[in-house]
Amino acid sequence: MSPSGAGPSRGQGILNTNTGDIAVIKGSGHGKNEAGQGKGIGIWSFMPMSPKLDWMNTLVAIIEQEGDPQWMEFDVVIHEWK
Repeated sequence: MSPSGAGPSRGQGILNTNTGDIAVIKGSGHGKNEAGQGKGIGIWSFMPMSPKLDWMNTLVAIIEQEGDPQWMEFDVVIHEWK
């Protein structure tokens, strides 16, 4: 993290659908604190564990996040990169 509070991020998670299908999400990005809010931008890729979600193999998402500085509550906007 830089002295300004900005820095890189990396993570992974699990996406569970209502029908029980699962995909792994891998992401990287950059975040900062601005006016008491945590803000970040990143890129997500997906690795589906179900044939129903095979279309996600080539999906790349650009994401915007904003929320409290500890990332306990936040909003995410997801854009498909075409």
